[in-house]
Amino acid sequence: MSFLPFPFSLTYESKLNNENSIDEILEKIKTEIKKHKVEEIEYRKNQLIFKVPFALSSWNLMAPVEYGKIEIFDRYSFIILKYKISIFRMILITSFMSLVFGLLSQSILFGIIVFFWLCVLNLVIVYIRQNKFFKHLKRATL
Repeated sequence: MSFLPFPFSLTYESKLNNENSIDEILEKIKTEIKKHKVEEIEYRKNQLIFKVPFALSSWNLMAPVEYGKIEIFDRYSFIILKYKISIFRMILITSFMSLVFGLLSQSILFGIIVFFWLCVLNLVIVYIRQNKFFKHLKRATL
């Protein structure tokens, strides 16, 4: 599982003020992620790797996410939480839809407007919602 650079993936990282062990923190995070219908969650050493099914409601927080990884590690005596997700599928689908609308309308300008509306605005929405979810994960680990 490799992650493409931004805008195809988003990364959040923060220090945790937590006395729990890494395993306890990962277990709490796993519980939170399962609430959003993520089914395939694999536990490795100090990380959770998950894949999101394609057929989720568009209102689900994880609908635009293809897969992700949550890592917890020590850095300079701090516990660091790193959350990385791939949104390549969302960008691919919205780009394809923009292309179809542009071709059907026979207007490059309309295709660009549709691309901005579907892809760029969805990217902004995903960034805001996932940032809020990352903050929620931080609170859930306490």
